[in-house]
Amino acid sequence: MYPGGLIREGDTTSYYDSDYVRTHSMCHAKGVGNIFIEKARTLSEYGTSDLINLTPSHIYENRKLFVQTVINTCLWQIWLVDFHPSLDRLSREQKKGLSQNLRQGIQINKMLINYHKKLL
Repeated sequence: MYPGGLIREGDTTSYYDSDYVRTHSMCHAKGVGNIFIEKARTLSEYGTSDLINLTPSHIYENRKLFVQTVINTCLWQIWLVDFHPSLDRLSREQKKGLSQNLRQGIQINKMLINYHKKLL
């Protein structure tokens, strides 16, 4: 929904010229859609006459947020190990070397997680 803006006329404007988009727009002519927000695991939609409160319910201390980000990143890296591509085309030595590297990475990430959890 960017008339006269980010898209060229005729390219994709037809995608936005529908009853659904018009129904879920604050101002369709200006390319302004409604605001959707998640509340209690359901999606709510704000219309043109609704009062919108965008104040967060909780603000985390920067230090705590930084430490938790490190923990989450390490957990994500450990999780990603399960999704590496097939090793079928590698030699036995290459597979062994890669497996050792992955195990070492997991160990380092677990050490970092334990260290950072103590900082919380």
